[in-house]
Amino acid sequence: MIPILSPFLAFCLVLQNPTAAGKGTVLSPAVETALREIDLHRLQAAVAFLASDELEGRDTPSRGLRVAEAYVAARMGAAGLKGMGPGGSFYLETRRGSWKLPREGLVCREVSGPGLPQIGLLDAGEKPFTFRGKLDEQAREAGLRILRAPPTDDLPAAFRGSPFTAGILLRRLRGAAGNARAVICRTPRNHPFVRMAKLLSSRFQMEGGRRTPPALPILLVPDEVELPPVLDLRIPARLRRETVLRNVCGLLEGRDPERKREALVLSAHLDHIGLGTDPKDPIRNGADDDASGVTAVLSLADAFSALPERPRRSLIFVTFWGEEKGLLGSRAFVEDPPWPLERIVADLNLEMLGRPEKGARFQAWMTGWRRSDLGKILAEGAAGIGVRIFEHPRYSSRLFGASDNASFVAKGVLGHSLSAGSLHEDYHGPGDEWTKLDLPHMTKVCQGIFLGVLRIVEDLETPRKR
Repeated sequence: MIPILSPFLAFCLVLQNPTAAGKGTVLSPAVETALREIDLHRLQAAVAFLASDELEGRDTPSRGLRVAEAYVAARMGAAGLKGMGPGGSFYLETRRGSWKLPREGLVCREVSGPGLPQIGLLDAGEKPFTFRGKLDEQAREAGLRILRAPPTDDLPAAFRGSPFTAGILLRRLRGAAGNARAVICRTPRNHPFVRMAKLLSSRFQMEGGRRTPPALPILLVPDEVELPPVLDLRIPARLRRETVLRNVCGLLEGRDPERKREALVLSAHLDHIGLGTDPKDPIRNGADDDASGVTAVLSLADAFSALPERPRRSLIFVTFWGEEKGLLGSRAFVEDPPWPLERIVADLNLEMLGRPEKGARFQAWMTGWRRSDLGKILAEGAAGIGVRIFEHPRYSSRLFGASDNASFVAKGVLGHSLSAGSLHEDYHGPGDEWTKLDLPHMTKVCQGIFLGVLRIVEDLETPRKR
């Protein structure tokens, strides 16, 4: 028999089951009531909304992400959590610059002649670029290069038509441009650059994201257009504004006068990668990555709030912006934490819970398994409802630093990510739709996570680094 908690939270009795291998589990009425809050239909409603076309892939920054933040804040409030932002708000705000391509002010014409047909800008500089002269050595000395759009036929078959195609080709173009100050790119009208240019002129992009290259003015001109010998060119600068970005954060304060000063963080990233260049389906909905994790965080908030007594330790529920841009939201969280980092027991980050690998239904794996005993603690609790938490032979080590838990680890806080799938064929693609999620699997895994986390916040266990 494992230790009994308070009269209300008698966690479970573990009895030998003579008819089956392993142990059977009888859950207390209080825990059973809490587990019913993690309901398949409620999970479906949340993940279907977060991954809907109307939210347009929740890019950072975007209107869709803003709406998703408001939804998460409303759910946290309904669960009875306390907002950890200023004045009890659920928003932890960060201000950053963002940019988009200009739609006006572009001049490309023969000197004293009419304007030339253009497709649009693929990029613009921090300052306007101007050139008036011959397209010969004079243009080269001014830093203007004339290049052709990289072909797509030499890409691996797996990349052709994928959301990554335009990005791969843009890196090739930049490589060919060398130290150029501006580029005129001769482009077929069906090239991926055409759709990418329309996208970049329609919405703001955040500054300082992962592997952000320097701004380089790039003008797309139709391949069939003959450039004149003398050109008058003006490419205006990027348009800029300040953007407010918001982590959404709520607290369930513990009941024990001493232990409530310690908290376990349950996190997931709310953002995805927004709109792509696929003309058939431009929206990359991010259902598994990571609307599933956000839905799990909200469901766990409902479950813990439904207990008749709060756990001994406190719980922090948080969703991050900018994970896809380089873990930027979680980095902002740990740089200006709403809770002392030295009193965070662990960050358990939930990532891609809805699409199990073949043969791994009702199972989940944790990154960095051998770096602490958190996985073992979670596994012992989750087994009470028939959920297996394990070390993935391929991904547990490889993906330890690939999600928001890494921001906590960089500050010396124990942190891991828990996933119930892997990099499936729809990862970052338009096919990551909520209808492809295994909702019974996801529901049961969330219930298993609840039982594992309960062991920690009730102070039966304290995870330790190895």
